[in-house]
Amino acid sequence: MTPPYRLATPLLVALGLPACYLSYRETSERDAGPDRADAPIDTADVSDGAPDDADPPACDALRVAGALALDDAPASSVTPRLVALPDHGVGVVTVSTDGDPTRVLYERLDPALGRTIGPVTVATDSFTWAEPALAGAGLLIAFGLAGDEDTMLVPVTFDGAPAGTRFTVPLTHPSIFRPSRSGFFWLAFVMRTDNSFQLAHLAADGTLLHEPVVIDAGRYGSGHGAVARPDGASHVVTYPREGPPGVRNGYVNALTESGVPGPERQLGEAGDGPVQPVRLGDALVLVRSGDDALILERTDFGTLERLDRVTYPPAPTRPIAGAVSDRLLIAYTIPGTLRIDDYGTELVPVATLDVPLPASSLGPGWSVAEGPGALYLALSIVEGSRSYPWIVRVECAGAR
Repeated sequence: MTPPYRLATPLLVALGLPACYLSYRETSERDAGPDRADAPIDTADVSDGAPDDADPPACDALRVAGALALDDAPASSVTPRLVALPDHGVGVVTVSTDGDPTRVLYERLDPALGRTIGPVTVATDSFTWAEPALAGAGLLIAFGLAGDEDTMLVPVTFDGAPAGTRFTVPLTHPSIFRPSRSGFFWLAFVMRTDNSFQLAHLAADGTLLHEPVVIDAGRYGSGHGAVARPDGASHVVTYPREGPPGVRNGYVNALTESGVPGPERQLGEAGDGPVQPVRLGDALVLVRSGDDALILERTDFGTLERLDRVTYPPAPTRPIAGAVSDRLLIAYTIPGTLRIDDYGTELVPVATLDVPLPASSLGPGWSVAEGPGALYLALSIVEGSRSYPWIVRVECAGAR
């Protein structure tokens, strides 16, 4: 095994807004096409939470517990990112575009979606979106510096107060950043002429546990996701990769904390849409969406081999997948409504929940965070030249 790598000392630079940030802000909900780089985080699954060996509580029904529009927040055109907190509330991280560099803002909501803290300014030198992760008794918030070479990590309390010295990581800013058994899992989408994914694990004391693993993506990249295996020591990742010219193929892969990848498996033969991994207790479900069908594939966590799959008519818009306890949820939009289909524990539709949208225009991305007995979803609502976060909480309505 290669020796650990110490993280770099802080480096603060201020040049100009990177092209990847601008391209994210301009990307529509659907892909702009294979001739340009995809949006960096438009469908990345960023559900947060430390690995937990305990089985989730069984649940017999779901309900929408609330929806909140943070419409008094400063101007923001980057998808809000969520982190589930130990008190069953949620932290919301946004990047305000009312300055250059931009500001990283943090808010804390209670389980009833009441605002308890914020918005608090965490940093003023961001040149990308920002990603939060649980870190012991607080959070680490990651964002990119100018030049797209290093990532700043800022430790804060659950209330957004400074909790230590900022430091940089010699990795591209992550689109997925979450706890692992020995520290943190990191996935960066590197946008170049040919895109790639940069995967790594960080120790809790600030070292890289292995050299970054690079996966080539060709001209594609949006629609990637990750979920921790039950042992918390490795992560399953899903991503698209260019197959024959103009064809997007979906893959599932894994990476251990010692930097060992695999086994990689191609999911389809004729091209795939985005693939989202969802953990249902000790089960892994791959949610594949395309123009022809919505495919739910139960997969072995260890071997990544298919166990079984079911297909349904395609969702009218790109779906958002997540879980509450042991139930699979898939959300999408129809005119004026966020619709959430409950597929239960057996991957069969059993109920539908509808939540009125506060406006008709949405930003391109979304975020989810899974907490005990609840799922938080965040969308960007666009009104004129500004956007703001809209947060929905779905929770278990009764245990069995």
